[in-house]
Amino acid sequence: MKYTKESIERVSAIPLQNVIADLQKAHGKQLYCKCPDCGLHDEKKKKGLMLNPEKQIAKCFGCDLTITSPVNYYMKIHNVDFLPAIEALAQNHSITLTPEAAAPDAGPRSLSFAEIQLHASGLTFEDVRVTSHDSDGTERQTVAILQGTRNNYYDIIEGTGGDMLIKYFDLEGKQVMYKQTKTNRYKPLIRVRWSNPEAHLDKRGKPIKYESPAGSGNHIYIPERMRSIYRAHRQFDTLYIQEGEKKAEKACKHGLHSVAIMGIQNIAGTDKKLPEEIQLIIQRCGVKNVCFLLDSDYMDLGSVENGKSADQRPRNFFYAVKNYKEYMRTLRNIGLSVEIYFAHVNPNPEKDKGIDDLLVRHTANEKAVVEDIRATYDIKNGVGQYITLHKITTIDDGKIADIWLLNDTEKFVELHREQLRQLTNFKIGRLLRRFDENGILVLDQPLLPGEQFWEEEHREGKEGHTKITLQFDYANCYNFLEARGFGRFKLKNGNFEFIRVENHVITTQSHNDVRDFVTEFAKELKRKDVLNMLYRGGSQFLGPDRLSNLRYVFPTIEKATKYSQNLFFRDKIWKVTADGIKETLYPQFEAHVWDDKIIDADVTAFEPLISVERITETMAAQAIAADPSMAGIKAGDFSVDFSAKAAKCEFLQFLMHTCNFTKRPLHTLSVHEGIELNSHLLNKLTALGYLMHNFVNDSEQKAVVAMDGKLSEVGSSNGRSGKSLIGKALEYVIPTETMAGKSKRMDEDQFIFGGVTEKTRLIFFDDVRVNFDFEMLFPAITGYLNINAKGAQRFSLKGAEVPKILITTNHAINGDTSSFRDRQAIVVFSDHYNDEHKPIDDFGHNFFSEWDQTQWNLFYNLMANAVSLYFQSIENNWVGSGKGIIEPPGRDIEMRRLRQTMGENFLIWADEVFSDGTGEHCYLNVRTVRRNMFENCYISMKQDAKHLTPAKFMEKLKAYCKYRKLHLNPGVRNKDGHECTVAWLNQNPDQIFTGMPDKSGGHEFIQVCTTDYLKGY
Repeated sequence: MKYTKESIERVSAIPLQNVIADLQKAHGKQLYCKCPDCGLHDEKKKKGLMLNPEKQIAKCFGCDLTITSPVNYYMKIHNVDFLPAIEALAQNHSITLTPEAAAPDAGPRSLSFAEIQLHASGLTFEDVRVTSHDSDGTERQTVAILQGTRNNYYDIIEGTGGDMLIKYFDLEGKQVMYKQTKTNRYKPLIRVRWSNPEAHLDKRGKPIKYESPAGSGNHIYIPERMRSIYRAHRQFDTLYIQEGEKKAEKACKHGLHSVAIMGIQNIAGTDKKLPEEIQLIIQRCGVKNVCFLLDSDYMDLGSVENGKSADQRPRNFFYAVKNYKEYMRTLRNIGLSVEIYFAHVNPNPEKDKGIDDLLVRHTANEKAVVEDIRATYDIKNGVGQYITLHKITTIDDGKIADIWLLNDTEKFVELHREQLRQLTNFKIGRLLRRFDENGILVLDQPLLPGEQFWEEEHREGKEGHTKITLQFDYANCYNFLEARGFGRFKLKNGNFEFIRVENHVITTQSHNDVRDFVTEFAKELKRKDVLNMLYRGGSQFLGPDRLSNLRYVFPTIEKATKYSQNLFFRDKIWKVTADGIKETLYPQFEAHVWDDKIIDADVTAFEPLISVERITETMAAQAIAADPSMAGIKAGDFSVDFSAKAAKCEFLQFLMHTCNFTKRPLHTLSVHEGIELNSHLLNKLTALGYLMHNFVNDSEQKAVVAMDGKLSEVGSSNGRSGKSLIGKALEYVIPTETMAGKSKRMDEDQFIFGGVTEKTRLIFFDDVRVNFDFEMLFPAITGYLNINAKGAQRFSLKGAEVPKILITTNHAINGDTSSFRDRQAIVVFSDHYNDEHKPIDDFGHNFFSEWDQTQWNLFYNLMANAVSLYFQSIENNWVGSGKGIIEPPGRDIEMRRLRQTMGENFLIWADEVFSDGTGEHCYLNVRTVRRNMFENCYISMKQDAKHLTPAKFMEKLKAYCKYRKLHLNPGVRNKDGHECTVAWLNQNPDQIFTGMPDKSGGHEFIQVCTTDYLKGY
């Protein structure tokens, strides 16, 4: 039965609190109940399935069950499909479902995207049915491929939506689980086939057709027919491994035993392994042949850009086949011996891509197609009507590479000439090539007479034969390499590294890279004798010692200016100023950039996400006159406008949450609260801009210190507020050296900066301990850093070479003098995020690792916006004195610093002796000998007493008086010469009076007083 859209919307609008049973009051507006999935129910902590009634989202932090609608809840809890869930909910809540009437001339119903995909492969939902087993052994009937989608929270929604879902089950019929990154929770592996890949782009801007969950790993798709054969121990000869789940299902349907991999990268990856289920199938079912079956486009180049690799895609296929062969050979170690094949579908005029396409096109004669494929194994050259087969059990990798013509550049280019002729130049291997005006393939930089790296000596033999002897020519080889951008770069530590400068980009090269470049060039010359010379003496001719004769090169490294900063991306450069972003291309760039500063992302610049204006007295008066509710604004506040795209930028929304100290939704904030949030946001953004600005601003030499805004006991840790994500974000923009702040005795580690080089742009101390020695960073902050790396010469960085410094901490930084305060730019985080509420709960997925191209583009635009705002702040004098980091509002930062200065034991002692009351040791409003008070404190401090000196005691006491708003030594003038009179107290109601030392009769006295006492004094 199909129901009207309005009927389904009425059911979907049922509040979750009316559907989820046994809800109880939790924290704030949140409700909770026992999780129906994992059983979590903690009445003491009020945890279980947590429901946010405002957002209408329920989540269990024990098993990661996420509920986004009443239909979604009913489907998951009762394990039913979409329509039964709709009908049950409608009945339970007295909602009448109206059947959708078919038009009189209506044809068949429209198919869902999943049905269309299956139909294109000659499959139905019945073909992909699975007998699954729960962890408790319960048997269920479901389908492996179905209609559904994934929402913005990365929740899988089955039964509705315009995309296709693919579930993975193991050989026993249990759903494959994977450990989610960062949360360490297990979730079922479900891939999404997007109906519109162009709407889902990766970081480099390429459409995503199939998407697997981040961190889900390498798994194979096993059709139910294969699972049944495995369970029954049935024997068969040949197992096919294909790229694509539908291909495997279609092959199995017609008797070709097949499993599927997610993509060739799952074989060509760094581990070069296949899942062990393949081994288990081979072992139990007596498989004799394994065939890796590729599509007919196995030889295609894909899209190739000017100056880029033309052979990258064919090489990926080659490495996939090579690694597959190596994996299959390892089966011999456990006593399994199989013949190893790889095959591909033959290209044909009908453009059949995979086995499923072939079988669908020959629907009337599918059996003949299958028989012809099987018969190919008996053909000597392996070329059948539908597939071409290559037996690779014993052949070497070079012969496999020959299949793609990777060992013969001319033949490779000739095969792909039509496509490559459209390019200005292109790379094959390491060498740049082009077609000349006659259409002949040539090296983009041919060998010149003074670059021939060998000498030939011709000798006449006894029988009149000429014998040619080769000798390596070092001088010409250095000319050859230097003309192609190779050279040495002198490092600050006295050593050097080999580099190559190409298209304004500097890349570090090993001596092996250099040797491989020369060897590959020699292959182009078709001189076997030259190659043999290199093979025999390559390590001698082109080893690190010999290559140390390459000349030093001194490329002009790009530098920021006071009011501009470049951000480098894969294909373009953003020059960021106070006016915004200006795009340029590398050929037009005059300087050079290190390759590790280039961000591998495809970006598009657009209007700033955030625009800022400083409010004047006139603007404030006009706003209040127009709207009395704006009475909270004043001159000097910031007006912040957000573009339409700002709401879509997750990192910006994250920053805004960390600026909200009210615990209320952003749209409910008062004018004053909104202005305070704006100040916190601009504080964070301008601090980020400062850290990304590779320039020494003498007016602003600071370390950025990100700390929790919530005031707490010293030594206790709120944490989890999202501070570390600031450092993580910067790692994706500038070269960063990250250090674990919890390391003990960091100040005694002589090699602490050993990983820092002249290329490092940021040192990130993550989560430093209480009493972190901030003073050790003073030289670095002011532009001088000594570096002592293990096994290397000491060296120093100066000025703009010194990286900026970011510190995240749950505690205030020790130090009460101006030297400490002036070197810190404080960034404060609210407790919106904490142990129980993380960014993934707001956004549904992990930052960075699970972002699509849209989020990456928004992120990089935001980071450029932050740099631009920093420049605007300097130019418009928002902070003054040439500074750009806007200070955060709020008194809590100073209170946290004062509490850190005192320490908890001193605070406990002081609260006791300066409390209202009487007693032998009650010192409030009493003039007391300093020595007596010090000794009393020393005895009370216990384990902290060894660090307490008379000078430290006074430092802590002054901090305590400011913390509790008490006055110190009111009977003595202060440093400004003022007396603590009633008139002074009335004129300075928010200030604390601190008098000079009170000395009399050979003693020094201390008096701590309340304001009320002094006014009545």
